[in-house]
Amino acid sequence: MGHNQFHKSIWQLASNPNNGNFVLLGSLNRRNGQLTAVIYNLQGRIIFLKALKCNYNEVSKALQLQNTADGVYVIKIIANLKLVTTFKMIY
Repeated sequence: MGHNQFHKSIWQLASNPNNGNFVLLGSLNRRNGQLTAVIYNLQGRIIFLKALKCNYNEVSKALQLQNTADGVYVIKIIANLKLVTTFKMIY
C-alpha cells in the first residue's frame, strides 16, 4: 500500500444536522478492509466508537447516537492507524 492509498477517499454524512440518527457514506481507494468511526465531543472526549467494514471500495453504515447532548461533534474515520478524513457533525 502506497503513501497516498486513501487520497481518493470521498466521505459524507447524511444528514447534517441530525437528531442522532445518521448514515456514514464513503468510498476508499482499496477493495476491502476495516475502518473505525470515532466521534469526539468538543472537549476531545470519545463518545462513540464503531468498526466499519469496507466492501468493494464502499462504506454505508447507519449509526445512532443515544443519550448525547445537542451540540457540535467531530467525526474521524481511521484505517490502518491513519486518519482518512475528519468532519463536523451537528446534533
